[in-house]
Amino acid sequence: MDRRIDKIIGALGARWGLNSEKAFRSVIRDILSELTGMKVERYLAYDETGEVFGHPDQVELDVVIKIKNGKLYVIEIKSSVSKADMYIFDRKVRFYEQKEGKKVDKKIVISPMIENKAYEVASKLGIEAYVNPEEVDISNL
Repeated sequence: MDRRIDKIIGALGARWGLNSEKAFRSVIRDILSELTGMKVERYLAYDETGEVFGHPDQVELDVVIKIKNGKLYVIEIKSSVSKADMYIFDRKVRFYEQKEGKKVDKKIVISPMIENKAYEVASKLGIEAYVNPEEVDISNL
């Protein structure tokens, strides 16, 4: 019975996390687009060669911001982030750059739970990591 309850709670937690991520992504895109007047979009493309995940699969970037001065920012929003997630995000950005022929100027990860080791990887890969979306300074966009 205890195992069954643990499974149910785990499933609810996972569903809550996924739905929260989806809602937050949508709101961030809408707010940034409205506040800045910049082009803010979600990116979806198919990786036929398996460059990102080691096998062919869909690649998604949550928020891509095309700034008026020509700069390009990419934001990943997750309910929790491990060091492996940081490496995957970096591969997704490199895939985008190669496929679209555009250089990403800033890589940002926002999550309420970021593992300590993930911060080390983020620093190494040039990814800005934030626990609170309020920490992200959009005034210089």
